[in-house]
Amino acid sequence: MVISSAGLAALTYGFITAGQNGWSDAGALATIAAGAVALAAFAGWEMRIRRRGGEPLADLTLFTSAGFGWGTGLSTMVSFALFGVTFALPQYFLDVRGLDSLGSGVDLLPMIGGIAAGLVVGQRLQSPRTAGPGAGQPMVSTKSLVSAGFAVMAAALAVGTATSVGSGTAYVSGWIAAAGLGLGLALPTAMNAALGALTAERSGSGSALMSAMRQVGATIGVAVLGTVLNTVYQGRLHLSGLPTAAVHAARSSVAGGLAVAHASGSAALLHEVRSAYAGGLDVMLWVCAGIAVAAALLALLFLPRTTPEVTAGADPAEAGIPQAAGAE
Repeated sequence: MVISSAGLAALTYGFITAGQNGWSDAGALATIAAGAVALAAFAGWEMRIRRRGGEPLADLTLFTSAGFGWGTGLSTMVSFALFGVTFALPQYFLDVRGLDSLGSGVDLLPMIGGIAAGLVVGQRLQSPRTAGPGAGQPMVSTKSLVSAGFAVMAAALAVGTATSVGSGTAYVSGWIAAAGLGLGLALPTAMNAALGALTAERSGSGSALMSAMRQVGATIGVAVLGTVLNTVYQGRLHLSGLPTAAVHAARSSVAGGLAVAHASGSAALLHEVRSAYAGGLDVMLWVCAGIAVAAALLALLFLPRTTPEVTAGADPAEAGIPQAAGAE
């Protein structure tokens, strides 16, 4: 556990440092490499415990099930993209649009509404037919619904890449609501596919492992996507003629840039800082849209069409789930 935590911390710190100092920073790259090695060592250790008949902290053999493996992987990918967006949007509302904290929260509500709508629609589409051909089967297959949800999310994020300093509330609310709709369709269905592939005896360990993977995806997502945004933001600033301390403050964050612009009384610098952040947000949204497109394709290619019905008395091998250590 200590090794995995240290590895995740090293990866996150490395990405953040690279975003601040540039990808030529040898220390940041070494930290990222060390974090990756630590996580690989943790996975190897857990597999070794499993092979010796012990009880590993994280049972990685669960990933041999296509339903669990791909359902968990896809939910991790969406967590990666989601937390990047929810990290960047509040700063856009506060510092670029000039809203207060309440206004920023209100402008994020359309995403919540979209998620709620996606949950309702997804549940209805996954409800089994009661009569006619295909009775007992869902109206839409698991893989089709997850793939469609990611596609909607990707399209919405692509539309969001045109967000600028002057974008209206209706435009921003529209694309974030659509992104929430796609998320509401894809995420619960992918999670159900993962957990539905497990026997009752292994659902607890599977749920914990899936939750841990999503948290890892969210943490690294904030670090990586924040690095992308910050790199673009810094690259679009032109701060010649300012004192060194002011340049450092402006490059450190959009809030620092606004503080420098207000202190200098420069309307041009104020607009430049806001435009630079909006430009960084747009590039970050392109990355998020690419992740959503990749997830849609992976779901369509590899996610099982339906979630198998696995009961407590079922043979784990029939569902593609290896037996727990020590089971006969």
